Amino acid sequence: MNKPVRVGLVGAGAIAGAHVEAAARLSEVVVTAIADPRRDAAEAMAARAKGKAFTSHADPDFASRTDLAIIATPPALHAAIALELIGAGVGVMVEKPFTLSPDEARQVVEAAAERGVPAVMASKFRYSADVQATRGLIESGRLGHIEATEVTFSGVLDPTGTWRADPAQAGGGVIADNGPHVADLVRYLLGPVDAVRATAPSADRRERSASLELRCGEVTARAALSWDERLGDPYLRVVGTEAGLELDWPGGRIIGQGGGRPFGAGYDKLAALGANLMDVARSLREGRPPQATGLDAVGSVDVLTGLYASLRDGRWVELLSPVGSQP
Repeated sequence: MNKPVRVGLVGAGAIAGAHVEAAARLSEVVVTAIADPRRDAAEAMAARAKGKAFTSHADPDFASRTDLAIIATPPALHAAIALELIGAGVGVMVEKPFTLSPDEARQVVEAAAERGVPAVMASKFRYSADVQATRGLIESGRLGHIEATEVTFSGVLDPTGTWRADPAQAGGGVIADNGPHVADLVRYLLGPVDAVRATAPSADRRERSASLELRCGEVTARAALSWDERLGDPYLRVVGTEAGLELDWPGGRIIGQGGGRPFGAGYDKLAALGANLMDVARSLREGRPPQATGLDAVGSVDVLTGLYASLRDGRWVELLSPVGSQP
């Protein structure tokens, strides 16, 4: 039997804790190392995971204990940390946004390809069972021709005193925070994004709410983002010529001419994180691309960059070379 893939965490914040909890459910991975400059935080999470605490991912012992590192630091640090770990032969799964520029994203993915290790963005929504079933319905044609797609990610969040309040660290406001999830979800369901547009009350990368449009061929997906209020369910709506589909957090429904019927089991964050981690770990072991590839990570950064260019210039921004969603 193969030994478990050894997983290290860089960063010991809330999302890192969720990754640790998801990993604990899996038999094919084991968390062996936690690195965070806050020694107390690293030691507390390492005790939880039964791994070793480090104050820096650059400690050679961190890499020697790690096959795959989950990078869960402020986004401005993502590219540099990923490149250092890839250079040590460690695969990386990077929290969103993958990097803060397309050039950085391509550099990371190319470096990983040269070393033969994965470099991907953590893409939990495409690993949700309900979202995967939705893609199956779209591909089967059961919804008919897709006419519209809407995504809503919202809730009350006060970033004051955290890295999210600093665009230099976060890359922006709510668009940088939730835009990568929108981009990856839309690309997973509809394919490459050709052009984007964003509007928000603020254009200084401190936006707390925003409206997004992502054009995928003949279909334009729309998204509403907010840190100021909960905009309500569903978080995903797909409208086709034959039927529609809505996904709420507790569950969803297919809507047709005869009314609605239940669909899916609801969003399970830990299950989605675990499925994502398992896929990347198996790809590392088997030498194959994971479902969410490095090209998908680059595509997400391209979309994010285009959204901020649109917000700045007040226009649609064409993505001249949209990256496909398949390896």
